[in-house]
Amino acid sequence: MAITMEQLTLYASQLNTTVNAVLTGIVGIAIAEACGEDSAAFAVGYNGRNDSRLTHTFGCIANILLVKCRVDGDLLLRDYFGELQKQIFDAMSVTMVPFTEMAEGYTNFLDIVFVNQTGENDAFALE
Repeated sequence: MAITMEQLTLYASQLNTTVNAVLTGIVGIAIAEACGEDSAAFAVGYNGRNDSRLTHTFGCIANILLVKCRVDGDLLLRDYFGELQKQIFDAMSVTMVPFTEMAEGYTNFLDIVFVNQTGENDAFALE
């Protein structure tokens, strides 16, 4: 079975969230399930440079956010994706924090970076 970008966009809209939050949330659920935990932490890459200290900087700069997903069987998907979207937006507003500092004290941390680059005609296979 495959889900088209149009279907994914409609689903995200119905949940009042973004496609990125849905895809990131699915990754969080999969990681937590694979680890047998009720939460997951991983890194998410995103684009953009909104820090004025980097205005005259030339080079490849990776913007990495730490995402912590709480997978709770009682939490509605709408709430789960909404919390995740807020967390991502909040984290994007705070730049120049060392990743190791953000991850400090978090147990069962996986060295995973999820990067989402979707296009209008993309489809996602589910197995």
